[in-house]
Amino acid sequence: MFERPVWAEINLKAFHKNVSRIKEGLDTSTRLCAMVKADAYGHGIVPVSHEALRAGASCLGVALIDEGVFLRKAGFVEPILVVGLCPPDLAAAAACYALDVSVSDIPGIEALSKAAVAYNKTIGVHLKVDTGMGRIGVRPDDALLFARLIHESEGLKLDGVFSHFADADSGDLSYARRQLKTFLAVCSDIESGGISIPCKHISNSAAFLHLPESRLDMVRTGILMYGYPPNRQEDAGYSPVMTLKANASFVKTVNAGDSVSYGRRWTAGGQCRIATIPLGYADGYFRSFSNKGFVGVRGQNVPVRGTVCMDQFMIDVSQFDDFRAGEEIILFGTNGPSVDSLASVIDTINYEIVTRIGKRVPRVYL
Repeated sequence: MFERPVWAEINLKAFHKNVSRIKEGLDTSTRLCAMVKADAYGHGIVPVSHEALRAGASCLGVALIDEGVFLRKAGFVEPILVVGLCPPDLAAAAACYALDVSVSDIPGIEALSKAAVAYNKTIGVHLKVDTGMGRIGVRPDDALLFARLIHESEGLKLDGVFSHFADADSGDLSYARRQLKTFLAVCSDIESGGISIPCKHISNSAAFLHLPESRLDMVRTGILMYGYPPNRQEDAGYSPVMTLKANASFVKTVNAGDSVSYGRRWTAGGQCRIATIPLGYADGYFRSFSNKGFVGVRGQNVPVRGTVCMDQFMIDVSQFDDFRAGEEIILFGTNGPSVDSLASVIDTINYEIVTRIGKRVPRVYL
């Protein structure tokens, strides 16, 4: 089937159901921007984007100009919003490929205007306002000035104003509510200055779930579409889309005192059976799962033994007398460990687990 018996199954039916459910929770006037950055969170940007649009999304969200260009070359004609900053030297690409772009500084605005004029295009611009994330975006006090500069720049059209929550996945929403209040005040100031805002958006997956008043003209959902809660302590009832699988490549018996893998970090206390899985940290399976992780075998969790290698790692299958090479292993997903349970083992988040699965792992679309 593949060079290695390793693959990630992507359940497009589950994805479609998740997106449809989000869309059904929105007012008819509120658009859905499907965030498909980072190769659709590791799920495959082209098939996932097609499915998101079929399920009701009206816009695709990416982080990079290159991602937007890739989607255009793949045949997508729908609006594509680049939420990350557009480097000045890529302004021409934004113009030529009809990408809507985020701006937060004057050089970016000037470069986009110059490119729009040069290519006789109009570029849709979304002004990013930093209401408390502390990443990119103009200060709230400067937002009207920037909106006016965009409005007056040749070839540019202010299509939206947006911001991003820092902790809408927290049990305490007081800071998120403060951000929303700041954002609404900024939008009011801009509109009072005589500049219309076609699209106001700040809601992400967590805010969609917990702060419905933030949905405004558009929501940008990411992790929730892929079936994972923004906060691993909650169960939002969405279906996980990715299942990572492999077939055991080798099985051996080790005796008491035998060590397994680099650094001899695990030593057998008695005779046991160890299976090798042909996937490792170069494929996105974290090295920090060494002696901590677990995988699904026949509906049961079995432990990782020893250090995870670049291309392989080992598990203990002693409880199965008839286990043989070639048997299917579920690293995470349906009928195996959940992504969130694995994330908790190494103190990370579900986002990182799925986005780390590398290009060497084929995606199989169901």
